Amino acid sequence: MSTELVISIIDGDTIMTLLRQAPIRILGYDAPEFDAIGYSEAKSTLGNLILNQFVFVEYVSTDVYKRHLCHVSYQKDGLWLDVATYMKEYLQRINIFS
Repeated sequence: MSTELVISIIDGDTIMTLLRQAPIRILGYDAPEFDAIGYSEAKSTLGNLILNQFVFVEYVSTDVYKRHLCHVSYQKDGLWLDVATYMKEYLQRINIFS
């Protein structure tokens, strides 16, 4: 477990941090893929939430694409909140949930 600075949003459920060389695939939800409806919205929402912010990362495993599969939390008002919970609720609100 570590606190890491988010330096890039790859898509609606994958990020890069300053600490890791491998992308982090956020566990707990599945955002639309490139060219799918809602892709841009999910990516920008995730970026607005955590880009250039410190997040708490709990590593679980590595997938076949060499991404680190992790639980990720962000800080708001002094509390650590689950990114997946926020994004699932957002995707449900715009009727794009997979």
